[in-house]
Amino acid sequence: MAIGKLHSIETFGALDGPGIRTVFFLQGCPARCMYCHNPDTWNEDEGEQITVGEVVSRARRGRPYYGENGGVTFSGGEPLLQADFLIEAMDALRRDGITSAIDTSGTYFDDKSETVIAHCDMVLLDIKHIDSDAHRRLTGWGNENILDCARYLSDIQKPVWIRHVSVPGINDDDESLRRLRTFLDT
Repeated sequence: MAIGKLHSIETFGALDGPGIRTVFFLQGCPARCMYCHNPDTWNEDEGEQITVGEVVSRARRGRPYYGENGGVTFSGGEPLLQADFLIEAMDALRRDGITSAIDTSGTYFDDKSETVIAHCDMVLLDIKHIDSDAHRRLTGWGNENILDCARYLSDIQKPVWIRHVSVPGINDDDESLRRLRTFLDT
């Protein structure tokens, strides 16, 4: 049984996917986003261990509030760093009738990421900047993996929410927003 590295848990999350959600913030992230709201999740060596059974137990507590659209979201940090744990956890949640979402920057995408995505019900994909050089200045990474991830999600018709935090003077200029819109239209 896989063990996850957990930073924290938020109950009654209303911004991390549809409906009311239990949000598991996983530890570890390769990006170093200038405006990260969870920089304390970056270090993979920190956090607490959590089992799949503990995830399901905590998720069951929120079930009365999930309604038709709610469920569990795995966020971070970067949840795709913990592929084996996510696959087991999402399968266990599905057997228990609880939907799952992954909130990812798409920065980290390896051969197991496609399997993880196949096991979740939806993906929240954060595109911080449409220009790769500007993205690198914001996060330390280019955006090629992220745009490839978006194309992959489209190709497999996985339900996805694109998230873009608009930061004045950094990524909110008209040209960048038009380019992002043009990309999303594809």
